[in-house]
Amino acid sequence: MKNRSVQYLRNCCEDALHELYPAGIPNEVSQRFEQEIDYLSEKPDCHDDFLLFKELSDAAKRTCGKLYLAGTITNSILIYLLGDHELNPMPAHYYCPNCGYYHEEPQAVVGLDLPERNCPHCRSVLRRDGFSLREEYVWRASSEMTFEYRMTSRVIPLARKVIERHYAGQHRHTTLLGWQSNDKLEVSGMVILPVGKSISDYKEFVGITQEGKECLCYDWRLFERENLKKILLLRLNLLDILDKVQWETGTLADGITPEDLYDVSCQDILNTSVLEQGEFTALFIQRPKTFQEKMDLLSATHNTYRAEGSCDSFVSFQEFSKNPQFLSCPIYTRDDVFDMLRQIYKDADKAFFDAEDVRKGRGHDGTCAFSAEVPSELKKISQHISYLFPRAFGQWYMLQYMRLAKYLKLDRRTYCKVVWGSSCASS
Repeated sequence: MKNRSVQYLRNCCEDALHELYPAGIPNEVSQRFEQEIDYLSEKPDCHDDFLLFKELSDAAKRTCGKLYLAGTITNSILIYLLGDHELNPMPAHYYCPNCGYYHEEPQAVVGLDLPERNCPHCRSVLRRDGFSLREEYVWRASSEMTFEYRMTSRVIPLARKVIERHYAGQHRHTTLLGWQSNDKLEVSGMVILPVGKSISDYKEFVGITQEGKECLCYDWRLFERENLKKILLLRLNLLDILDKVQWETGTLADGITPEDLYDVSCQDILNTSVLEQGEFTALFIQRPKTFQEKMDLLSATHNTYRAEGSCDSFVSFQEFSKNPQFLSCPIYTRDDVFDMLRQIYKDADKAFFDAEDVRKGRGHDGTCAFSAEVPSELKKISQHISYLFPRAFGQWYMLQYMRLAKYLKLDRRTYCKVVWGSSCASS
Protein backbone atom coordinates (compact mmCIF):
# COMPACT_ATOMS: atom_id res chain seq x y z
CA MET A 1 0.00 0.00 0.00
CA LYS A 2 2.78 2.40 0.95
CA ASN A 3 4.69 1.65 -2.25
CA ARG A 4 1.50 2.25 -4.25
CA SER A 5 1.04 5.61 -2.52
CA VAL A 6 4.53 6.75 -3.44
CA GLN A 7 4.07 5.53 -7.02
CA TYR A 8 0.80 7.43 -7.31
CA LEU A 9 2.41 10.60 -5.97
CA ARG A 10 5.33 10.10 -8.35
CA ASN A 11 2.96 9.78 -11.31
CA CYS A 12 1.11 12.96 -10.35
CA CYS A 13 4.36 14.89 -9.95
CA GLU A 14 5.76 13.62 -13.25
CA ASP A 15 2.62 14.78 -15.06
CA ALA A 16 3.11 18.24 -13.53
CA LEU A 17 6.81 18.23 -14.45
CA HIS A 18 6.04 17.54 -18.10
CA GLU A 19 3.54 20.40 -18.10
CA LEU A 20 5.98 22.76 -16.39
CA TYR A 21 8.95 21.81 -18.59
CA PRO A 22 7.31 20.92 -21.94
CA ALA A 23 10.54 20.85 -23.96
CA GLY A 24 12.30 18.48 -21.59
CA ILE A 25 12.81 18.21 -17.84
CA PRO A 26 16.25 19.62 -16.88
CA ASN A 27 18.67 17.26 -15.13
CA GLU A 28 18.89 19.56 -12.12
CA VAL A 29 15.11 19.46 -11.66
CA SER A 30 15.02 15.67 -12.09
CA GLN A 31 17.73 15.26 -9.47
CA ARG A 32 15.86 17.41 -6.95
CA PHE A 33 12.64 15.51 -7.67
CA GLU A 34 14.21 12.06 -7.35
CA GLN A 35 15.99 13.05 -4.17
CA GLU A 36 12.74 14.18 -2.54
CA ILE A 37 10.89 11.07 -3.71
CA ASP A 38 13.60 9.02 -2.00
CA TYR A 39 13.17 11.09 1.16
CA LEU A 40 9.41 10.55 1.04
CA SER A 41 9.87 6.79 0.59
CA GLU A 42 11.84 6.76 3.84
CA LYS A 43 9.01 8.54 5.71
CA PRO A 44 5.96 6.25 5.34
CA ASP A 45 4.08 8.12 8.08
CA CYS A 46 3.96 11.18 5.78
CA HIS A 47 2.55 9.48 2.69
CA ASP A 48 -1.04 10.02 3.75
CA ASP A 49 -0.41 13.74 4.37
CA PHE A 50 0.86 14.21 0.82
CA LEU A 51 -2.07 12.27 -0.62
CA LEU A 52 -4.54 14.37 1.34
CA PHE A 53 -2.78 17.59 0.30
CA LYS A 54 -3.25 16.58 -3.32
CA GLU A 55 -6.99 15.98 -2.76
CA LEU A 56 -7.49 19.25 -0.88
CA SER A 57 -5.56 21.24 -3.48
CA ASP A 58 -7.61 19.75 -6.31
CA ALA A 59 -10.86 20.50 -4.47
CA ALA A 60 -9.85 24.11 -3.78
CA LYS A 61 -8.77 24.66 -7.37
CA ARG A 62 -12.07 23.30 -8.74
CA THR A 63 -13.93 25.98 -6.79
CA CYS A 64 -11.40 28.74 -7.66
CA GLY A 65 -10.52 28.93 -3.97
CA LYS A 66 -7.00 29.02 -2.58
CA LEU A 67 -5.11 27.35 0.22
CA TYR A 68 -1.71 27.88 1.76
CA LEU A 69 0.45 25.51 3.78
CA ALA A 70 2.12 27.17 6.74
CA GLY A 71 5.73 26.44 7.60
CA THR A 72 8.66 25.26 5.49
CA ILE A 73 6.86 22.29 3.94
CA THR A 74 6.33 24.63 0.97
CA ASN A 75 10.08 24.25 0.24
CA SER A 76 9.34 20.80 -1.16
CA ILE A 77 9.26 20.35 -4.93
CA LEU A 78 6.68 17.60 -4.32
CA ILE A 79 4.31 20.12 -2.73
CA TYR A 80 4.91 22.50 -5.63
CA LEU A 81 4.06 19.81 -8.18
CA LEU A 82 1.12 18.23 -6.32
CA GLY A 83 -0.84 21.32 -5.36
CA ASP A 84 -2.17 24.71 -6.23
CA HIS A 85 1.12 26.29 -5.23
CA GLU A 86 3.35 28.72 -7.11
CA LEU A 87 6.73 28.75 -5.39
CA ASN A 88 9.02 26.68 -7.60
CA PRO A 89 11.74 25.76 -5.06
CA MET A 90 14.50 25.40 -7.67
CA PRO A 91 17.28 28.02 -7.72
CA ALA A 92 16.67 31.12 -9.84
CA HIS A 93 16.90 29.99 -13.45
CA TYR A 94 16.06 30.49 -17.10
CA TYR A 95 14.12 27.90 -19.07
CA CYS A 96 13.22 27.77 -22.75
CA PRO A 97 9.78 26.18 -23.32
CA ASN A 98 10.69 25.79 -26.99
CA CYS A 99 13.97 23.86 -26.94
CA GLY A 100 14.52 22.96 -23.26
CA TYR A 101 17.54 25.18 -22.54
CA TYR A 102 18.02 25.53 -18.76
CA HIS A 103 20.48 27.70 -16.88
CA GLU A 104 20.69 28.53 -13.16
CA GLU A 105 21.87 31.96 -12.00
CA PRO A 106 23.51 31.49 -8.57
CA GLN A 107 23.83 35.23 -7.91
CA ALA A 108 20.03 35.61 -7.86
CA VAL A 109 17.53 34.30 -5.30
CA VAL A 110 14.24 34.97 -7.10
CA GLY A 111 14.09 34.12 -10.79
CA LEU A 112 11.59 36.88 -11.47
CA ASP A 113 14.38 39.38 -10.79
CA LEU A 114 16.53 38.06 -13.64
CA PRO A 115 16.81 40.33 -16.69
CA GLU A 116 14.91 39.39 -19.83
CA ARG A 117 16.88 37.15 -22.14
CA ASN A 118 16.43 35.16 -25.30
CA CYS A 119 17.45 31.54 -25.62
CA PRO A 120 21.05 31.28 -26.91
CA HIS A 121 20.01 28.30 -29.05
CA CYS A 122 16.61 29.09 -30.59
CA ARG A 123 16.22 32.80 -29.70
CA SER A 124 12.84 32.24 -27.99
CA VAL A 125 12.02 34.35 -24.93
CA LEU A 126 13.24 32.54 -21.82
CA ARG A 127 10.99 31.95 -18.82
CA ARG A 128 12.35 33.26 -15.53
CA ASP A 129 11.53 31.11 -12.51
CA GLY A 130 12.75 29.67 -9.21
CA PHE A 131 12.56 30.88 -5.58
CA SER A 132 15.67 29.18 -4.13
CA LEU A 133 14.00 27.14 -1.39
CA ARG A 134 16.16 24.47 0.24
CA GLU A 135 14.87 20.91 0.66
CA GLU A 136 16.72 20.58 3.98
CA TYR A 137 13.99 22.62 5.66
CA VAL A 138 11.50 19.91 4.70
CA TRP A 139 13.41 16.67 5.18
CA ARG A 140 16.15 17.46 7.69
CA ALA A 141 14.06 19.26 10.32
CA SER A 142 14.05 17.46 13.65
CA SER A 143 10.43 18.29 14.41
CA GLU A 144 7.52 16.29 13.01
CA MET A 145 6.43 17.25 9.51
CA THR A 146 3.14 19.13 9.82
CA PHE A 147 0.50 20.16 7.32
CA GLU A 148 -1.32 23.24 8.62
CA TYR A 149 -3.75 24.75 6.14
CA ARG A 150 -4.77 28.37 5.70
CA MET A 151 -7.54 28.84 3.17
CA THR A 152 -10.44 30.80 1.75
CA SER A 153 -13.28 30.51 4.29
CA ARG A 154 -15.78 29.20 1.74
CA VAL A 155 -13.41 26.29 1.00
CA ILE A 156 -13.30 25.09 4.62
CA PRO A 157 -16.65 23.16 4.56
CA LEU A 158 -15.52 21.45 1.35
CA ALA A 159 -12.16 20.63 2.90
CA ARG A 160 -13.90 18.96 5.84
CA LYS A 161 -15.89 16.76 3.48
CA VAL A 162 -12.75 15.82 1.56
CA ILE A 163 -11.05 14.81 4.82
CA GLU A 164 -14.07 12.80 6.00
CA ARG A 165 -14.18 10.92 2.70
CA HIS A 166 -10.44 10.35 2.67
CA TYR A 167 -10.35 8.72 6.10
CA ALA A 168 -13.64 6.87 5.69
CA GLY A 169 -11.75 4.80 3.12
CA GLN A 170 -9.39 3.82 5.95
CA HIS A 171 -12.34 3.00 8.26
CA ARG A 172 -11.46 5.88 10.57
CA HIS A 173 -13.88 8.38 12.05
CA THR A 174 -13.28 12.12 11.98
CA THR A 175 -14.68 14.93 14.08
CA LEU A 176 -14.37 18.71 14.34
CA LEU A 177 -11.37 20.10 16.21
CA GLY A 178 -12.32 22.56 18.93
CA TRP A 179 -9.91 25.23 20.13
CA GLN A 180 -10.64 27.07 23.35
CA SER A 181 -9.73 30.75 23.07
CA ASN A 182 -10.48 32.50 26.36
CA ASP A 183 -14.22 31.89 26.83
CA LYS A 184 -14.89 31.11 23.17
CA LEU A 185 -14.78 27.68 21.54
CA GLU A 186 -13.65 27.88 17.92
CA VAL A 187 -13.64 25.17 15.28
CA SER A 188 -10.14 25.14 13.82
CA GLY A 189 -9.90 21.91 11.86
CA MET A 190 -10.48 18.18 12.01
CA VAL A 191 -9.41 15.34 14.29
CA ILE A 192 -8.65 11.91 12.86
CA LEU A 193 -9.54 9.21 15.37
CA PRO A 194 -7.82 5.81 15.65
CA VAL A 195 -9.47 2.82 13.98
CA GLY A 196 -12.40 1.60 16.06
CA LYS A 197 -12.74 4.84 18.04
CA SER A 198 -15.47 7.48 17.91
CA ILE A 199 -15.97 10.83 19.63
CA SER A 200 -18.04 9.11 22.31
CA ASP A 201 -14.80 7.52 23.56
CA TYR A 202 -13.57 10.96 24.64
CA LYS A 203 -16.66 12.32 26.42
CA GLU A 204 -14.80 14.51 28.91
CA PHE A 205 -13.26 16.49 26.02
CA VAL A 206 -16.39 16.90 23.86
CA GLY A 207 -17.44 20.50 23.29
CA ILE A 208 -20.46 22.06 21.59
CA THR A 209 -19.97 24.68 18.87
CA GLN A 210 -22.21 27.72 18.42
CA GLU A 211 -23.92 25.77 15.62
CA GLY A 212 -24.75 23.00 18.08
CA LYS A 213 -22.26 20.49 16.66
CA GLU A 214 -20.00 18.27 18.73
CA CYS A 215 -16.25 18.77 18.55
CA LEU A 216 -13.21 17.35 20.29
CA CYS A 217 -11.49 20.08 22.30
CA TYR A 218 -7.73 20.18 21.89
CA ASP A 219 -5.66 19.02 24.84
CA TRP A 220 -2.04 18.20 24.03
CA ARG A 221 -1.83 15.50 26.71
CA LEU A 222 -4.91 13.73 25.34
CA PHE A 223 -3.76 13.99 21.73
CA GLU A 224 -0.31 12.71 22.58
CA ARG A 225 -1.54 9.88 24.78
CA GLU A 226 -4.23 8.67 22.36
CA ASN A 227 -2.21 9.32 19.18
CA LEU A 228 -4.90 11.63 17.79
CA LYS A 229 -4.09 13.37 14.52
CA LYS A 230 -5.19 16.97 14.08
CA ILE A 231 -5.44 18.85 10.79
CA LEU A 232 -5.68 22.61 11.10
CA LEU A 233 -8.03 24.31 8.62
CA LEU A 234 -7.88 28.02 9.35
CA ARG A 235 -9.48 30.93 7.56
CA LEU A 236 -7.00 33.44 6.16
CA ASN A 237 -8.44 36.94 5.81
CA LEU A 238 -6.01 37.81 3.00
CA LEU A 239 -7.38 34.95 0.89
CA ASP A 240 -10.97 35.97 1.64
CA ILE A 241 -10.25 39.48 0.36
CA LEU A 242 -8.57 38.06 -2.73
CA ASP A 243 -11.55 35.75 -3.25
CA LYS A 244 -14.10 38.57 -3.07
CA VAL A 245 -12.08 40.75 -5.41
CA GLN A 246 -11.69 38.02 -8.02
CA TRP A 247 -15.44 37.36 -8.16
CA GLU A 248 -16.41 41.03 -8.22
CA THR A 249 -13.93 41.87 -10.99
CA GLY A 250 -14.50 38.69 -12.97
CA THR A 251 -10.74 38.08 -13.18
CA LEU A 252 -9.62 34.95 -11.36
CA ALA A 253 -6.63 35.30 -9.04
CA ASP A 254 -4.89 32.34 -10.66
CA GLY A 255 -5.18 34.20 -13.96
CA ILE A 256 -2.79 36.83 -12.58
CA THR A 257 0.54 35.06 -12.76
CA PRO A 258 3.79 36.24 -11.14
CA GLU A 259 4.90 37.32 -14.62
CA ASP A 260 2.00 39.79 -14.64
CA LEU A 261 3.34 41.59 -11.57
CA TYR A 262 6.40 43.34 -12.97
CA ASP A 263 4.62 46.70 -13.11
CA VAL A 264 3.51 46.53 -9.45
CA SER A 265 5.54 49.03 -7.41
CA CYS A 266 6.09 49.28 -3.67
CA GLN A 267 3.62 52.20 -3.57
CA ASP A 268 1.02 50.08 -5.36
CA ILE A 269 1.35 47.48 -2.60
CA LEU A 270 1.02 50.13 0.11
CA ASN A 271 -2.11 51.43 -1.60
CA THR A 272 -3.95 48.12 -1.04
CA SER A 273 -4.38 48.87 2.69
CA VAL A 274 -4.23 45.17 3.58
CA LEU A 275 -0.73 44.99 5.06
CA GLU A 276 -0.12 44.58 8.78
CA GLN A 277 1.27 47.65 10.52
CA GLY A 278 4.84 46.37 10.78
CA GLU A 279 4.82 45.29 7.15
CA PHE A 280 3.46 48.66 6.01
CA THR A 281 6.01 50.63 8.03
CA ALA A 282 8.98 48.65 6.72
CA LEU A 283 7.88 48.88 3.09
CA PHE A 284 6.99 52.58 3.42
CA ILE A 285 10.40 53.49 4.83
CA GLN A 286 12.69 51.17 2.88
CA ARG A 287 10.90 51.21 -0.49
CA PRO A 288 12.18 47.87 -1.84
CA LYS A 289 12.27 47.56 -5.62
CA THR A 290 13.06 43.95 -6.61
CA PHE A 291 10.91 40.91 -5.92
CA GLN A 292 13.56 39.54 -3.56
CA GLU A 293 13.84 42.79 -1.61
CA LYS A 294 10.07 42.99 -1.14
CA MET A 295 9.75 39.33 -0.16
CA ASP A 296 12.71 39.23 2.24
CA LEU A 297 11.61 42.45 3.90
CA LEU A 298 8.14 41.02 4.45
CA SER A 299 9.53 37.92 6.18
CA ALA A 300 11.88 40.05 8.28
CA THR A 301 9.05 42.17 9.71
CA HIS A 302 7.80 39.03 11.51
CA ASN A 303 11.19 38.12 13.01
CA THR A 304 11.98 38.62 16.69
CA TYR A 305 15.17 40.42 17.73
CA ARG A 306 16.63 40.99 21.17
CA ALA A 307 17.39 44.53 22.29
CA GLU A 308 20.99 45.52 22.87
CA GLY A 309 22.26 44.22 26.22
CA SER A 310 18.93 42.67 27.21
CA CYS A 311 17.80 39.09 27.84
CA ASP A 312 14.06 39.65 27.76
CA SER A 313 13.46 42.87 25.80
CA PHE A 314 12.70 42.71 22.09
CA VAL A 315 12.72 45.20 19.25
CA SER A 316 10.96 45.36 15.90
CA PHE A 317 12.76 44.69 12.65
CA GLN A 318 12.44 48.36 11.72
CA GLU A 319 14.38 49.33 14.83
CA PHE A 320 16.88 46.50 14.56
CA SER A 321 17.56 47.19 10.88
CA LYS A 322 19.36 50.37 11.97
CA ASN A 323 21.76 48.39 14.17
CA PRO A 324 25.33 48.48 12.76
CA GLN A 325 25.59 44.73 13.30
CA PHE A 326 22.61 44.13 11.00
CA LEU A 327 24.00 46.53 8.42
CA SER A 328 27.30 44.62 8.39
CA CYS A 329 25.56 41.26 8.06
CA PRO A 330 21.96 41.66 6.82
CA ILE A 331 20.03 38.53 7.77
CA TYR A 332 16.38 38.69 6.71
CA THR A 333 15.35 35.02 6.86
CA ARG A 334 16.53 31.70 8.28
CA ASP A 335 17.39 30.70 4.70
CA ASP A 336 19.95 33.52 4.55
CA VAL A 337 21.82 31.96 7.45
CA PHE A 338 21.78 28.52 5.86
CA ASP A 339 22.94 29.88 2.49
CA MET A 340 25.84 31.64 4.22
CA LEU A 341 26.88 28.55 6.19
CA ARG A 342 26.47 26.29 3.17
CA GLN A 343 29.17 28.26 1.39
CA ILE A 344 31.51 27.68 4.35
CA TYR A 345 30.68 24.12 5.42
CA LYS A 346 31.36 21.01 3.34
CA ASP A 347 28.66 19.14 5.25
CA ALA A 348 25.12 20.33 4.37
CA ASP A 349 23.62 18.70 7.47
CA LYS A 350 25.96 20.58 9.81
CA ALA A 351 25.19 23.82 7.99
CA PHE A 352 21.48 23.18 8.38
CA PHE A 353 21.53 22.35 12.08
CA ASP A 354 23.80 25.29 12.91
CA ALA A 355 21.46 27.57 10.94
CA GLU A 356 18.58 26.15 12.97
CA ASP A 357 20.39 27.06 16.19
CA VAL A 358 20.69 30.63 14.97
CA ARG A 359 17.09 31.01 13.82
CA LYS A 360 15.80 29.65 17.17
CA GLY A 361 17.80 32.25 19.09
CA ARG A 362 20.40 29.96 20.63
CA GLY A 363 23.16 32.35 19.70
CA HIS A 364 22.01 34.66 22.48
CA ASP A 365 22.47 32.23 25.37
CA GLY A 366 25.74 30.82 24.05
CA THR A 367 24.43 27.33 23.20
CA CYS A 368 24.94 27.93 19.46
CA ALA A 369 28.38 26.49 18.66
CA PHE A 370 29.31 26.74 14.99
CA SER A 371 30.90 23.64 13.46
CA ALA A 372 33.39 25.70 11.46
CA GLU A 373 34.94 29.14 11.56
CA VAL A 374 32.35 31.70 10.48
CA PRO A 375 32.54 35.48 9.98
CA SER A 376 32.57 37.45 13.21
CA GLU A 377 29.68 39.53 11.87
CA LEU A 378 27.47 36.43 11.80
CA LYS A 379 28.46 35.51 15.35
CA LYS A 380 27.61 39.00 16.57
CA ILE A 381 24.24 39.26 14.86
CA SER A 382 23.24 35.76 15.99
CA GLN A 383 23.40 37.04 19.57
CA HIS A 384 20.49 39.38 18.79
CA ILE A 385 18.29 36.90 16.91
CA SER A 386 15.44 35.34 18.85
CA TYR A 387 13.50 33.86 15.91
CA LEU A 388 13.74 34.03 12.12
CA PHE A 389 10.90 33.44 9.67
CA PRO A 390 11.40 31.38 6.51
CA ARG A 391 12.00 32.81 3.06
CA ALA A 392 8.92 31.09 1.62
CA PHE A 393 6.62 32.95 4.04
CA GLY A 394 7.50 36.38 2.65
CA GLN A 395 7.53 35.10 -0.93
CA TRP A 396 4.01 33.67 -0.81
CA TYR A 397 2.43 36.55 1.10
CA MET A 398 4.10 39.17 -1.09
CA LEU A 399 2.77 37.53 -4.25
CA GLN A 400 -0.77 37.76 -2.83
CA TYR A 401 -0.27 41.41 -1.83
CA MET A 402 1.03 42.15 -5.31
CA ARG A 403 -2.00 40.43 -6.85
CA LEU A 404 -4.29 42.69 -4.87
CA ALA A 405 -2.22 45.68 -5.99
CA LYS A 406 -2.66 44.51 -9.57
CA TYR A 407 -6.44 44.31 -9.09
CA LEU A 408 -6.39 47.86 -7.71
CA LYS A 409 -4.53 49.07 -10.78
CA LEU A 410 -6.84 47.21 -13.19
CA ASP A 411 -10.21 47.99 -11.59
CA ARG A 412 -9.98 50.66 -8.92
CA ARG A 413 -13.73 51.12 -8.54
CA THR A 414 -14.44 47.45 -7.84
CA TYR A 415 -11.47 47.14 -5.51
CA CYS A 416 -12.64 50.11 -3.44
CA LYS A 417 -16.12 48.62 -3.22
CA VAL A 418 -14.89 45.23 -2.01
CA VAL A 419 -12.07 46.23 0.32
CA TRP A 420 -13.33 49.54 1.70
CA GLY A 421 -17.05 49.27 0.98
CA SER A 422 -16.98 52.58 -0.85
CA SER A 423 -16.91 53.96 -4.34
CA CYS A 424 -14.07 55.91 -5.87
CA ALA A 425 -13.19 57.54 -9.13
CA SER A 426 -12.14 55.18 -11.89
CA SER A 427 -9.15 57.26 -12.88
